[in-house]
Amino acid sequence: MRCVFFHKHYINNYRKMINLLSAKPLLFPIQKNIVFFIFMYLLGAICIIIDPTVNKTVTFFELFLDLYIVCFALSLFPRKVRTVFKIILSFIFYFFAIVEVYLIVRLGSPITPTFVQMVLETDRSEATEALASYITLKNVLSPVLFVVGLMVIHIQYSLKQLKLKENNLPCLFTILLTTLLVLSFVVSFRPKKFMAMMYMGNHETFLNLQGMGYYKPEIIYYLPIYKLLYSLKENSFGVEEIEELKETIKKSNITSCTFESPNIIVVIGESHNKHHSQLYGYNKPTTPFQLKEMEKGNLVVFSDVITSFNATTESFKNMFSLYSYDDKGSWSQYPLFPVLFRKAGYHTAFITNQFTQDLNANFSDFDAGMFFNNKEISNAQFDVRNICRHEYDEDLLSDYDSLKQYNAKNNLLVFHLRGLHVKYHLRYPSKWNKFKTKSYDRSDLTNADLEVLAAYDNATLYNDFILKEIINRFDQEDAVVIYIPDHGEVVFDGCQTFGRPMVFDANNLFQQFQIPFWIYMSEKYQAQHPQMVEKMHKAKDKPFMTDNISQLLIGLAGIETEYYSPLSDPLSDDYNTHRKRMIRGEYDYDDIMKGYHLTVSN
Repeated sequence: MRCVFFHKHYINNYRKMINLLSAKPLLFPIQKNIVFFIFMYLLGAICIIIDPTVNKTVTFFELFLDLYIVCFALSLFPRKVRTVFKIILSFIFYFFAIVEVYLIVRLGSPITPTFVQMVLETDRSEATEALASYITLKNVLSPVLFVVGLMVIHIQYSLKQLKLKENNLPCLFTILLTTLLVLSFVVSFRPKKFMAMMYMGNHETFLNLQGMGYYKPEIIYYLPIYKLLYSLKENSFGVEEIEELKETIKKSNITSCTFESPNIIVVIGESHNKHHSQLYGYNKPTTPFQLKEMEKGNLVVFSDVITSFNATTESFKNMFSLYSYDDKGSWSQYPLFPVLFRKAGYHTAFITNQFTQDLNANFSDFDAGMFFNNKEISNAQFDVRNICRHEYDEDLLSDYDSLKQYNAKNNLLVFHLRGLHVKYHLRYPSKWNKFKTKSYDRSDLTNADLEVLAAYDNATLYNDFILKEIINRFDQEDAVVIYIPDHGEVVFDGCQTFGRPMVFDANNLFQQFQIPFWIYMSEKYQAQHPQMVEKMHKAKDKPFMTDNISQLLIGLAGIETEYYSPLSDPLSDDYNTHRKRMIRGEYDYDDIMKGYHLTVSN
């Protein structure tokens, strides 16, 4: 009897231990939302597996803890309210999972601050065009189907109202869940700590966390919804930068100005791949006017110029600010070059086909919008601006013609084109449809791909016409015209894709970051400024990056200011040709490109 009692005693203790481990209050949230928990975990697992940037070792534990917390919060509500919340959350999670998986399939990158930035700075028509160009049967029939299929099964099971009572969980399963919960908490503590610090901190906190390497995005921001929130937070820091920029502008000053170049015209292109220009050896007649001016000696073509960033807003910050990646601080702590030109006595004008002051034309007044359309900053930069956007860039010429009455003896005129922005076939009138699919011998491309390629080259040809018309307005003046796109674009060179994939291999970098760059000099300018002409010819093969274009312009104008650095001006004899060109502020472009050569197929 004693043995039986002893045996029963230990069995009862074991059952008590199991009941304790089952921790009904502890695992109740999972039991109460078991279908939601299982499917959301599977959804998160799919995203983790498909995303190559995510740390696969740690994040599965984080996912368990995160879903437990969500289920715990849901269990606090009555059943009907809880059901509504689960439907809303499921929709949100599935939607952003589909978006992210599609981005990975199409562009090789998950949701990032750069992607969110591109969305925020893209107007309605451009967003519609980009979406239409990216949605193809090939991309839809991809891992996106895993997410869609899981969603369909989830809906079916939810309609069946599958439930599990508290005592339906097997003991071993209960022990496993409890162990996973404890382990997940231990593993996730540090990432969650830094996530909280980032979301609750200011811009300085964020920069410190980045600079000191205290967080790893592949661990912390491992779910699409986290990446979205992180991206929105990082982009929101632009508001702080704008306020800082205002103070910088107030304090900035110039010492003197010689007006070495009386008329400086800066033409900023969009998404221009230099390897589709005849100036750089392309065998299609896409830039006949530019080629003719180069052969006449009026166009100095620079051979090795890259952009600092492959996104418009960041590229513009770096171009317009006197800040470069070699400097301390941030771009907003340095003045903008139009501000210094205006203070020096130049008349300044901005004629843009993207960043007009019609804020209703954009998704939001974000970053680039604030950069140009904030009233205080705009007035500090420009005397006059155009107010309307147009379907085609040639209408900017009419805008300029109506504003040129305000020109003075010395002028800085900035044209900002729509250029070669996707969708390419909408960038030019139909009469410029010169290149056809039959113009290319590319058996590796589909007919649809060839249509895109032809449209890009047609847009390049039309862009050449726009540049011709701009130059014609100044060819009798003492003027220089500088052409510099914000970034390049992948257009089927050495690959079977187009756009701006965020996979940073040599081929993608070469197409997205290498840009055409040239300086046109009128005959009058060449006659009156022979020393400057000589400097341009000496500089044309120097390695250069667009974050120092403002330094070149300041030197070209003869403006003396504490912000000017001869080391950063390629027209200066003191220019540093050995400078590391850090694209996106973190990748050494020249180091990555060592030994790489792109062969353009046509």
